[in-house]
Amino acid sequence: MRSVNKRITVLAQKWRSREISDQERQEFDAWYNAHDDTRIEGDNDETADELKERLYSNILRQGNINTAQHQPLIMWRRFSVAAAVLLALFAGGWLLRQHQHAEQQQAMVRIAPGGNKAVLTLANGKQVVLTDAKNGSLAKQGNMTITKTADGKVAYQVTGDVGGASTAYNTISTPRGGQYWITLADGTRVLLNASSSLKFPVTFTAADRAVELSGEAYFEVTHNAAHPFRVRTAGQIIEDIGTQFNVNAYNDEPDSRTTLLEGSVKLTSNGASPASILKPGQQAVLKDGRLTIAPANTEQVMAWKNGYFMFESESITSIMRRVSRWYNVEVVYDGAVPADKFGGTVNRFDNISQLLDKLELTGRVHFKVEGRRIMVSQ
Repeated sequence: MRSVNKRITVLAQKWRSREISDQERQEFDAWYNAHDDTRIEGDNDETADELKERLYSNILRQGNINTAQHQPLIMWRRFSVAAAVLLALFAGGWLLRQHQHAEQQQAMVRIAPGGNKAVLTLANGKQVVLTDAKNGSLAKQGNMTITKTADGKVAYQVTGDVGGASTAYNTISTPRGGQYWITLADGTRVLLNASSSLKFPVTFTAADRAVELSGEAYFEVTHNAAHPFRVRTAGQIIEDIGTQFNVNAYNDEPDSRTTLLEGSVKLTSNGASPASILKPGQQAVLKDGRLTIAPANTEQVMAWKNGYFMFESESITSIMRRVSRWYNVEVVYDGAVPADKFGGTVNRFDNISQLLDKLELTGRVHFKVEGRRIMVSQ
């Protein structure tokens, strides 16, 4: 034991003077890593003094030093050099991790959740930033008045005869970190999720009421059997038969999902498959031109509309795509992507730290925040 103590003392002195080689550093690390209960936790309630006391006791125990047994003074002095250096190193590491943890919390505080943000592009190309627009009349197009209501929604209202009017199209777009309600000219209500857009006619004068969606939206359709309401996405057409439904058709998702809450919808993909009819509580998944229908967890599907995230055995990549869109952050992966599945519920309007901290508590994934960039690692 005496020779081991002497060797460790030498290595500790070299470390303190910054003369230690890589091989010697590995030897020193291996000696210290053999200790029990000396892990430094950055988010526990242990104070710096308590940490030092724990480390010092462990170092003495590892070195077989018991002051009550009157060990030789020379042995105590030699080993105390290593103990002092270790205390400085690991207590310093604890303080550094505490500082880094505080910096991460501050960085996450600066990342606010999304809110009511959107831009309305009129038929003539003029853009109206709905986030900043005052309540009241926003624009007039023919016999239609576009209004921002007191509760921050946009509504199209007929103010005259629209018969024979030519079809003009508007587009409402939400940025990353935005969502918005709009009431179309026929009374249909639509809530757009983040990073989505809806192209629609100012007035519905054609045989059908067709709109084009990119991203995700919830629809409450005013039914009119003589003029069916149709939602076109990149790979399918959804036709209302008196209904409430949700469509998730983001370009960066592996599939498109249509979930029926009330009523009935008919779906037709761009492939050769026949039309499918959805019943309430069912979800149609379109992938590689093929539609499959299965029961849906409607609570999870509609969580975004109801103000929270709900994950159910979901991959970290799927979760972080939603986080990226809602909090307007860039997500990158450091090393292998964690293969674990995660579940849980978090308020969508909480600070991002609430979500990331809960995920980190699993011990399966870790995050580093730099500005609006989140690095994910195992």
